[in-house]
Amino acid sequence: MERYLNFGRKFLSSFTAVFTCVILASTVFIMIYSNPYLPFRLIVQALILAGVAALLNFIYYSDKPIRKRLMAVRTGVHFTVLLAIVLFCAWRFEWFSFVHTASLLTFLLLFFAVYAIIWMANFTGDLLDERKINRRLKELNADPDQTAN
Repeated sequence: MERYLNFGRKFLSSFTAVFTCVILASTVFIMIYSNPYLPFRLIVQALILAGVAALLNFIYYSDKPIRKRLMAVRTGVHFTVLLAIVLFCAWRFEWFSFVHTASLLTFLLLFFAVYAIIWMANFTGDLLDERKINRRLKELNADPDQTAN
């Protein structure tokens, strides 16, 4: 049960981060190329995109240790699939004209920025968790009486 709750927390954490960044990036894009307001339909589309992106993050979760090379492959697959989904949504929901090079480049730069921000936040969180676990393991190894706790 705790495992499923942990998956739920990871999903919600990722969903919240992606949704927040998508809304911020959308606002920047709209301020540059369009009217200075965020349409409600874009908020709904951002919710859908955040849900899909949060589900895609489960590609990283494994009960077994993941080697660096496999993590790099997973990140490449995750990035490629997510970019394809986002570009499909951009085309399907007509967020901008793909013929307008400046808006396409701006869109891609914002996508890369959002991806990098979320990736760095997750990486930093993982490092902090690793340090906390290692510190606790050192404490347990230093004082064998605490293993009963």
